[in-house]
Amino acid sequence: MDSKRPGQPHRSGVSGAGPSRPPGHLLPVAIFVAFSCTAIYFAGSAVAPALAADWRLSASEAAALSWAVQAGFIAGTLITAALNLPDRIRTDRLIAALLVAASVANWCFTLAGGDLWWALALRFCAGALGGPIYPIVMRLLATWFSRLGWQLGLLIGAYTAGSGAGFLLRAAAVPWQQTLASTSAIALAGAVLSAALLRSGPLLPARSPLDLVAAARAFGVADYRRSAFAYFGHMWELFAFWMLMPFWLAASGLAPSPASVLAGLVFVAGAAGCVAAGAWSMRIGEARVARVALAASGACCLASPFLFSAPAWLLAPFVLLWGAAVIADSGMYSSISARSAPRQYVGTALTTQNSIGFAITIASIALVPVFATWAESWRFALQLLAPGPLLGLIPLRALVRSEQSLG
Repeated sequence: MDSKRPGQPHRSGVSGAGPSRPPGHLLPVAIFVAFSCTAIYFAGSAVAPALAADWRLSASEAAALSWAVQAGFIAGTLITAALNLPDRIRTDRLIAALLVAASVANWCFTLAGGDLWWALALRFCAGALGGPIYPIVMRLLATWFSRLGWQLGLLIGAYTAGSGAGFLLRAAAVPWQQTLASTSAIALAGAVLSAALLRSGPLLPARSPLDLVAAARAFGVADYRRSAFAYFGHMWELFAFWMLMPFWLAASGLAPSPASVLAGLVFVAGAAGCVAAGAWSMRIGEARVARVALAASGACCLASPFLFSAPAWLLAPFVLLWGAAVIADSGMYSSISARSAPRQYVGTALTTQNSIGFAITIASIALVPVFATWAESWRFALQLLAPGPLLGLIPLRALVRSEQSLG
C-alpha cells in the first residue's frame, strides 16, 4: 500500500527519467483535452433532434447516429488496445494526431447533405478516432499519480462538461452546422496543447513491447476484473441516459427550449458530481464512492416512470440528481483499474475496459427507443437501464472489502 496521501505523485518512478513531480500545467491541459475530444464525441447526439426534423428521420434513425459513434469507439479502442498503442507510442503525439483526425471527420458531417448512410459513416469515424483519447489521457495521468480518484474526478468532470457543450450550443439556438464546426475547432485547440505541453511521467515504463494478449492477461488480476465488471454495469446505463434523455424529456411534455436547456444542464450536474466524487474518494476510497453513486443512479432508473409527467419544478431536480449520480462513479473504476492492472500495460488495460464498456452501450441505446416505439410511450423506457447499475453493485462489494483491507 502506498503510504502517501491519495492522489499525490510518487517521488520515484519506473522509467528512471523525468522529474518526480508533475508540471503545474499537466492537469489543466489534460482536462481541456478531455473536454475537447468529448465535445466532438457528443456533437452528433446534440444535433440529432434538429437533424431528425431537417432530414425527416425517425426516432430510431436519429438514435442510430448515437450508436454509430459508439461502434466507432469500439473499433478504435479495440485496435488501439490490441496493438498496445497507448503503451508503445508517445502519448502527446498520439493524442494530437487522433484529435486532428477526429475534428476533420466531425466537420465533414456538415457536408452529408441529408444522406443518412454518409452521416453514419462519419459519426463512426469520429468515434473511432476520438474514442481512444480518453483512456490514453488516463494512462498519461497514471504515469504521474499513484492514486487517481481526485484527478480522474476532475478529468471526467471535464469529459462530462464537454459532452454537454453541443447541447448547450443547441439550446442557445446555434445552427447544427455551426455546432459541429465549433466542436471541431475546440478539438484542434486540444491537439495543439497536447503536442506542446503534455509529457509522460516516471511511474510507468516509457514504452512497452508489443504483447497481443496483454489485454486478456489483465483480467487475471482480481481487482481489475471486479472494477471492470462494475464499470460494465455502469456503462449499460450511462450513455443511453445521456443520449436518450432529450427524447424522454420531449415526450414528457416539457417545452422544447426548457428541455434543451435541461438536457445540457444534465452534463453540468454530472461534471459537478465527478468533482465531488473525486474529492470524497480521498476520504473514504474509490470503491465506496462508486457504490453510493451506482445505487443512487439505479434508484433513479426505477423511479423515472413516476416522474415522467411531473411538473417542471419537480422533474428538473430529479433529472439533475440523476445526471450527477450517473457519471460520478466512472473515475473510480478507472482509478482502481489503473492501480490494479499490470504496470507495463496500464494503457492497454484501460482502453480494453473502455472498449468493452462502450460495446455494451450499443445494446442499451438501441433497445430503449425500440421499446418506446413498441409501447407508444417513453414513460417506462429508461427503466430498462436499471439492471446495469444493480448488477454492477455485486462486484463492488468485494472491491470495498479489498479497499478496507488496504486501509
